[in-house]
Amino acid sequence: ILREYREEYYHRVAVILDTQLEFEWMNVSQLQRFERAVSLTAAVSDYMARQEYIVDLFAAGPDVYHLTAGRSLAYTDQILEILACVEPSFEPSFLRLAPEIMQYLAQITTIVCIFMDWTEDRMEFAKKLSYDGAAMKIVIVRDSKPTSNADGGNEFADIRIVESGEFDLGIENL
Repeated sequence: ILREYREEYYHRVAVILDTQLEFEWMNVSQLQRFERAVSLTAAVSDYMARQEYIVDLFAAGPDVYHLTAGRSLAYTDQILEILACVEPSFEPSFLRLAPEIMQYLAQITTIVCIFMDWTEDRMEFAKKLSYDGAAMKIVIVRDSKPTSNADGGNEFADIRIVESGEFDLGIENL
């Protein structure tokens, strides 16, 4: 019997949840949009884990969260437990989230950012993440026009705005 060493290559996906709300006070529409972003993050993470990807879930509110799932590392229940703890914030979480993500960036092949808006600080954050050449998809959960231009006015070609009417169509349509 001849045995051959073969290195396994796994696709590793980072799913990043933006928790920053726009106003210093919460209103019902902001909270509903935040809950849609959390649900979308859960759906994307679950979908990727079921496709045999290793999924790194990152989120920051008052606390920074990171969970690696897929390929028997963690399960959907653990993803949901983490997302149940995530709270919205009024301050940019990217400064606290970036060091955690940068530790794993060289191993990540794809990044899915689920943003609440498209602003200059979010664009800068996405640029930093794209330096290592990972494929990137940006999903903006928003019913109104983003603060900054989300159509071709930047180097990110794969930006999708998901409005509340599209939300129930399912993950396959994104």
